[in-house]
Amino acid sequence: MSSFISDKATIGKNVEIGHFCIIEEGVEIGPGVTIESHSIVSRGTKVGDNVQIGPHCFIGAEVELRPECIVGPYCELKNNVTIRSKANLQGKARIGKNTVIGENTIIKYGAIITSNAYISKNCFIGPNTILIGSDISRTAEFAGGENCTFIGERVFLGAGTRVNASCKIADDVFVGANSYVKGDITNKGLFVGTPVEKIKDE
Repeated sequence: MSSFISDKATIGKNVEIGHFCIIEEGVEIGPGVTIESHSIVSRGTKVGDNVQIGPHCFIGAEVELRPECIVGPYCELKNNVTIRSKANLQGKARIGKNTVIGENTIIKYGAIITSNAYISKNCFIGPNTILIGSDISRTAEFAGGENCTFIGERVFLGAGTRVNASCKIADDVFVGANSYVKGDITNKGLFVGTPVEKIKDE
């Protein structure tokens, strides 16, 4: 019932690691972190203070989990993902490589973000939403870059929404459930449909 913790990992004070976990070399875990059973934290990942990682999670290489974020049960984070402070990933969320999730953003159960996407702070990504990232490799900070899939601040994507690769969605956009975002949304408002159409300015 023991876990494997590399002797080249750094573990802070008051850290709780459950049974059957794997903590690889070069991992840095800050104080007050909880990692529940059967989870894997891959090489070079940095886990900030008071982060919570649920059971059966896979955290890829070179991931950054900033302080007080939550990674729920059965989540999967690919390489080079950044989860910023107080973001909340709920059960079975899948986050593709080179993706940034902003502060206080909520990713609901079963949401999928494929790769190379930037989601800004204070967003809500509904359950079973699929956000298709671009196929490019990102630079260190690529928010608003020409080819990245970009979600602005305070965006709400309802349950089952689909977002095409490389789309840009402006701040303060509300997209209704089961909608399809085919292209850029450049102004705030309420959007619904497949593909989405604007039905209200605010």
